[in-house]
Amino acid sequence: MVENQIAYDPEDRRVRETMRLWERAIADGWEFPEGTLRAIPGFCVRVMQDPNRSDRDKLRAAELLASLKRDNLATLIAYDKAVRLDSGEATERVELAPITLRPQTLEPPQPRPLKNGG
Repeated sequence: MVENQIAYDPEDRRVRETMRLWERAIADGWEFPEGTLRAIPGFCVRVMQDPNRSDRDKLRAAELLASLKRDNLATLIAYDKAVRLDSGEATERVELAPITLRPQTLEPPQPRPLKNGG
């Protein structure tokens, strides 16, 4: 078996359950053995390319890949914010406009006359 590769058995009927377990483990922040997280995308691609796999298996593989991408992006965003906070930079884009004050009158506003004489 090549490094960072998970054994794929085309005859295994439990692939969908395995991928569901991985997706939940990733979402819950479980620890994985070294290299496993890097090998999961390749496994999912093999499942999606297997013509003998059901559409449900292929869909589960695509969902797992999307979940990995989403979690990876969220981690990168959090890391970037932490680095910017540590260096004293802004973490969000904020544009401040000049503050203008409108003078207030002490007289209450006068009611406007109704149209059509009513």
